[in-house]
Amino acid sequence: MNRLIFPLLISIIALIVVSVAKIDVSVEQPSEPDIQAVSTLSSLILSITKNSIKATQLAAFSTPAPVMGTVNGKICYPGEHVPAMTVYLRNNISSQLFELPTLENQTSYSMQLPPGDYYAYAWVPLYQVGGLYSRAVVCGLKAGCEDHSPQSFTIAAGSTREGIDICDWVIPPDKLPLDNGTVLP
Repeated sequence: MNRLIFPLLISIIALIVVSVAKIDVSVEQPSEPDIQAVSTLSSLILSITKNSIKATQLAAFSTPAPVMGTVNGKICYPGEHVPAMTVYLRNNISSQLFELPTLENQTSYSMQLPPGDYYAYAWVPLYQVGGLYSRAVVCGLKAGCEDHSPQSFTIAAGSTREGIDICDWVIPPDKLPLDNGTVLP
């Protein structure tokens, strides 16, 4: 940003100087042209033009740094069809909760999130059944993968995090987080 401001300030100052110089030149009308003044003025105009072109190029081609990252994952539901549900992505530090409703038979999800550490889980309507991205999912959900606690994952700005699969559905409902303010009956 400072690289844009400096050339613009120089250009503005030079234009003011050129404007003042034009007034002085038009008022004085010397009998012979001052070669050094003309040369200085020409160099100044050339410099202003070059800096204006550079500033325009920088402004046209600079892109802001991304402020969001993306999370992608599967929804593996243990049944013949996948019910409609809500995927929740909770920031581990701020507890900010992001919700993503899914459709019946939707088997994947994707969402943009601010950078941070998160847990991913889902609930079917009325909180009848819930699942999450757990340590058992990371382990492969095979024999010996007994740790069903939530697995944290990190989102970085401008990056995409794949494989945050909500596939662990054998969690007791009282061990699965709820959305803000909801209490199980």
